[in-house]
Amino acid sequence: MHLRSLSVSLVASLACVLGLSMAASSQTITDVTPTEGTLGTVLTIDFTGDIGKGKPKVWLTQSGDESAKPKKYALKVLDVVVDGEGGTIMAEIKKAFAGDFDLNVQAKGKGTVAAVENSAFTVNAPSLVSGPLPATANVGEQVMLTLADLGAKKPKVSVGGKKTKVKAMVEEIDGSTTITFAIPKSLANGNWPVVVTNKVGESTGESVVAVTGSTKKIGKSFLTAVVDGTTLTFKGKKLGVEAAGGGLQILGTSLTNPSKSVAIIVPFVAIGSLDQSDLASISYTEASFNGGSPNVAIWQTGIPAIEIIIQSVSGGQFAGTFSGTLVQLGVSSVSISGEFIVEASAD
Repeated sequence: MHLRSLSVSLVASLACVLGLSMAASSQTITDVTPTEGTLGTVLTIDFTGDIGKGKPKVWLTQSGDESAKPKKYALKVLDVVVDGEGGTIMAEIKKAFAGDFDLNVQAKGKGTVAAVENSAFTVNAPSLVSGPLPATANVGEQVMLTLADLGAKKPKVSVGGKKTKVKAMVEEIDGSTTITFAIPKSLANGNWPVVVTNKVGESTGESVVAVTGSTKKIGKSFLTAVVDGTTLTFKGKKLGVEAAGGGLQILGTSLTNPSKSVAIIVPFVAIGSLDQSDLASISYTEASFNGGSPNVAIWQTGIPAIEIIIQSVSGGQFAGTFSGTLVQLGVSSVSISGEFIVEASAD
């Protein structure tokens, strides 16, 4: 026997002992469509080479994961069509999180090596397309929201942190999905965020619905202010706190408008003009639905401080967030931000 014949015989014998297949050759992934989607998306995978007998294994691994055993997210192989020196695989994404993934295809049988296409697919979390519709709704009223990359299964929905069930799902012509849900009856009046979550993650894009017709309270009165990096928290019906020596003073009500205003007095030496555009830039977003725009005014007090008066246009309890910068000529600016709920009083 020639030496070459002996080598081939030994290799073949060793392969039989180890249970390795000598028939399956390597594959190369030539195209993947689509390149992004979510759970339920069906991939069309074109390949060259011998895929072997039976359905191959197809899975995703996170792009950039260089660990010895990266986590595999198996796809459900729906169909395999072999054509000449290659073919096409149809496979559905069943589980993954939002991010970029490498695609792996491995022929059935021991000893086969997977073909890998790096950064072949991006799994998307749900994203807002349009809505909510209507933008203003009473508690208990049904609202519609349209999202892309939602998937076929019903997601979880919360409005202002309160859970609500999806009543219906309709797939639109462009591939997006419109869901219908009811405004929770436990929700207070206000402009509340709508968050949709599926197995991939939370929805992206700002979605806010204005809730009316509720008798529920927003919550207990409080005010949290961060002034130049220092956090101050106040609680109580009146939110009235005055520090000695002209320290921070928080008033839950204003003498000029007791039912609709909150006054924040901040230690600050005003130099130059008292014009708001020169002295400070304060923005305020009101959580309470009011159908109008709140007013923010800045005044100089009798002590080395300025007074920021936020005047709501809603009666009763109101809430919101504020942030801005107090500007001093020749001195570092002072940042201020915070949030509050004010229990209005009639006196």
